[in-house]
Amino acid sequence: MAIRTVTFTASSQRVCPQAPQEAGVQGEHQATAVVFRLDPELALPQYLYRWEFVDGNGQMDTTETFSLPAEGTEEDGENEAGTEVSFLLPRAWTKAGGIAEIRLAVSVLAEDGQELMTLYTLTGRLRFAARDTGIIGEREFAHGLTELIEESKEQSQNARDAAALATTSALAAGRAAEERETAATAGY
Repeated sequence: MAIRTVTFTASSQRVCPQAPQEAGVQGEHQATAVVFRLDPELALPQYLYRWEFVDGNGQMDTTETFSLPAEGTEEDGENEAGTEVSFLLPRAWTKAGGIAEIRLAVSVLAEDGQELMTLYTLTGRLRFAARDTGIIGEREFAHGLTELIEESKEQSQNARDAAALATTSALAAGRAAEERETAATAGY
């Protein structure tokens, strides 16, 4: 269940609103649902759809293609304003923060039935507020984990060195005790 919903209205000519929409906080997982309300010309049964996302760092990801549910089903997403498609944004798509683009690509199968031909790319812009605390980026986490592993290795080596020193000291003490015993026995 999303905390917020960002809705775009799309025709073959434009997507509204065009300004970046507030989509929550960097690093949230499935807290924001993005809805594209499609004009009837964009909601044809032969069309295939996929979500594309370009994050604030310019990294792109995409989903598999999907079809609209058949009319008259509970999932058809149709209302008086047109057909709606929605997507919950995963953390992987929100972690960069900043301004991002979400695109709904509308395609058909080429005559060969194999290749997709993209007819429309409907683009909405999203803004994610920076998260100053609470989320550790993957690089920071890996860096912190590497430091922890190195610290653990160093402590293990220190323990091995201390054990070796204790063994050496015990052997030296044992030899000294033997020498004293030998000297006492010999009458020195």
